[in-house]
Amino acid sequence: PVTKGIVEIQNITNNGVEADLEVTNINITGDITDFTLLNKPNFPLVIAPNSNYNLEFTFKPTNTGSRNIKVNVLSDAG
Repeated sequence: PVTKGIVEIQNITNNGVEADLEVTNINITGDITDFTLLNKPNFPLVIAPNSNYNLEFTFKPTNTGSRNIKVNVLSDAG
């Protein structure tokens, strides 16, 4: 097993040029036991145009083998 953990960063990006992106929730599913979200935002999370928010995860597996998670971002973008 890994003792320190590996940090993985995923971006939520607002590619718009005029309107804010309002994130209302983030759902994480899959093999979540070995993943920890380090910086869960308060909702609603507002991301300005041409900006992003970094989700930082630590992956610290307890056994060998592959793990997968799915991050679903709920927002006013539809």
